[in-house]
Amino acid sequence: MPVPRVRPLIALILALATSFATIRGAFAQGAPADTEAGSVGRTPPRLSYIIGETSFWRPGAEDWAPAQVNTPLAPGDDLYTGHEANLELEIGSGGFVRA
Repeated sequence: MPVPRVRPLIALILALATSFATIRGAFAQGAPADTEAGSVGRTPPRLSYIIGETSFWRPGAEDWAPAQVNTPLAPGDDLYTGHEANLELEIGSGGFVRA
């Protein structure tokens, strides 16, 4: 059954995407400094495209929920896709990961 292998793959892609965005933000020249309001000056990775059954789980949640486009992602978040579903993560202003 291929489904159990999909979840670890999506989790790995999400972890790499989050790490890439953090590194990219740290080395970006001209990146805005933190403001008094507490913004970090960069866009977090987000779920930019979904087709098919896609679920989302954040640590501390009681259960999986349907994933929604434009959901900002953080380290530890998990995404799950059903059979033949697709998703796309946007990383920063020009990087995309499709799974």
